Amino acid sequence: KTPITDKSDTDMIAEITTEVCIQQSMKALSEKEQSILRLRLQGKNMSEIATILGYHDASGVKKAIKRIGQKLIDAGVVDPDQLTGRKIS
Repeated sequence: KTPITDKSDTDMIAEITTEVCIQQSMKALSEKEQSILRLRLQGKNMSEIATILGYHDASGVKKAIKRIGQKLIDAGVVDPDQLTGRKIS
């Protein structure tokens, strides 16, 4: 095996790893949960997501985000320590 020494190789592997993780994450989620995750990754806040997806208010989105986090933990895609103590806003 040739060691990875070129930064571009390292960056490429990181991008591939990230893409694989995203694909695995999406398989564990419903279509609506996938939409929420995509919108969050685009930088939308809870209120914006609620409006876009037709929730009554941001509280429904917040509950869905918590459910998404648990599903990703259960699927082994996310380490629970990555989510512990993080404030959802």
